[in-house]
Amino acid sequence: MYLRYAFNLARSFALHNDVEQTSFYVVTDLRCVPPADLSFVRSIDLPGEIASKGLSAKLYLDVLAPTEMSLFLDSDCLVFRNLEFIFDRFRGHPVSVIGVAVADGDWCGPSAEDLCAQFGFASMPRFNGGLYYLEKGALATGVYQTARQLQSRYDALGFHRHRGWINEEPLVSLAMAIHSQVSIADDGCILSDLAAGLDHTDINVLDGKSVLYNPPPPSTRHKWWQETRGPYSPAVVHFADGFPYDRESFKLALKFTTPLPDEVIGLLAFLRYSAPYWSKNAVKSVLRPTYKRLFGHRSAQPSDRPRNEKSL
Repeated sequence: MYLRYAFNLARSFALHNDVEQTSFYVVTDLRCVPPADLSFVRSIDLPGEIASKGLSAKLYLDVLAPTEMSLFLDSDCLVFRNLEFIFDRFRGHPVSVIGVAVADGDWCGPSAEDLCAQFGFASMPRFNGGLYYLEKGALATGVYQTARQLQSRYDALGFHRHRGWINEEPLVSLAMAIHSQVSIADDGCILSDLAAGLDHTDINVLDGKSVLYNPPPPSTRHKWWQETRGPYSPAVVHFADGFPYDRESFKLALKFTTPLPDEVIGLLAFLRYSAPYWSKNAVKSVLRPTYKRLFGHRSAQPSDRPRNEKSL
């Protein structure tokens, strides 16, 4: 599943970037044979002993990064424009992320205030681990070595697990703070997810449109850590399963494997994904109150993403 996501990411990258100027690598423990339209994609073998660690495999980016400057993206991201400006924004920061410095509030379980007091620093970065930037060198190596060393204290520090796995984000956050590395302010132009919902959202990977919306407080979907209010346009969108990711990846597959014009691709994607999704939601919004009165709340459906059953 993640390899399929990575190929979708590669197509979105190639659509908006020069693949001759910036190398694209897929890091995987699977036999990686890219589709014919992705001949520019190179692969990096992920050793089994690292792959078996779940999300903590991202604690080895200093070892896996193949170039002097590397931008890591989760495979369930899509690229909506040229990424050169992101490298320029990060340049000179050996290890960095998009986020905000926090000194209080929950951070993956424990409070940031307690963590800062325990480790002796004023603040620590909080961020979305769908994107990491690193520059090869002693400092980057030191940050990731520290993060790996902190793994043994994960549960003792009170961090929550993610589908049974260790979540790498708080460990990298602590390691960055220990080594005086800071995040880049989240101004909405680099990375975002769809956590604020699909209201006011307008995305089309083919023409690079990625209009998202940060609702103002007191909305429960308001992203307080983001500098933007209202509409904004990130270069990289970090998706969850389902709609609209399936629609956009469908467009990319047709764009790279058929001679169809963009207008026809957009129409096919609308008929296959958008129309059924919004029609279904309209019907559900009308019938949901009646359903709940008759049958109560439905139980959560299991995800098809891998879980670490031994840790549950």
